[in-house]
Amino acid sequence: KDLLLSRRRANKKMRAPLNHERSPVLSPAVEAIEKAILNPFCGVYVHWGPIGSGKTVALQDMTVIMQSKGYIVKYLDAKDKGVQSNEKPKFIDWLRSGLGLYFGRYTADFESFLPKSKAGPTVIIIDHFEDFMMTVNAVAVIKGLCRDAVEKRTYKIVLGVSGWKQALKILNWSGGEKIRLAASAGCGRWDIDRINAIAALEPHFTTLSDEERAEIIRLGAVSGSPSVFHEMVYTGPDEAKALMVQQQYAEGT
Repeated sequence: KDLLLSRRRANKKMRAPLNHERSPVLSPAVEAIEKAILNPFCGVYVHWGPIGSGKTVALQDMTVIMQSKGYIVKYLDAKDKGVQSNEKPKFIDWLRSGLGLYFGRYTADFESFLPKSKAGPTVIIIDHFEDFMMTVNAVAVIKGLCRDAVEKRTYKIVLGVSGWKQALKILNWSGGEKIRLAASAGCGRWDIDRINAIAALEPHFTTLSDEERAEIIRLGAVSGSPSVFHEMVYTGPDEAKALMVQQQYAEGT
């Protein structure tokens, strides 16, 4: 009886829609990651992008889009209250709580508690995973889950991190190809067409001079970052910042 109640509780929590309004202009990472998830030979995917590159919004957009298609997708943010406290919880306990899953001590119990859908594999997204990488048993749990996910082929895990060094460290955990990059290193970079598209939706942008608008568009495309673009709309062109983000992408390719 307790087990049945636990599964019902988990099913309700996992199927709850994410409170996020789909962005009018989507990051190129959304489609790339969704396609990657359909690969049956990988269990854990890593998506990285520099701070301000739109990584979090892309993962949230992907969540609501896949949910609308009938997939069960649960988005978790490691920056949520509790993780940032002085006494950080064990990763396994935080994961149990976030998913509403009451599996036992070992990850072998994990898959049996996950709700399923006919659309495809259940997807668990853990954003800002870097906040957990050095906590108790996080490495062991991800290693166990990547093996289990490949064997069962009923669920996938996506880990979002803010740096290529963190992504590389996670990739080295599997000792094989059970953990992979969700897509190419620069899949989340915004090109000039997307920068122009969000510029058209930015009211303050029209108050700037032609020269300022042209330079901000150019530097927004150089950075590949919607956040850098939006910041420059209000603070002015910042070539140093745009080049810094561009360099971070270059280092990770």
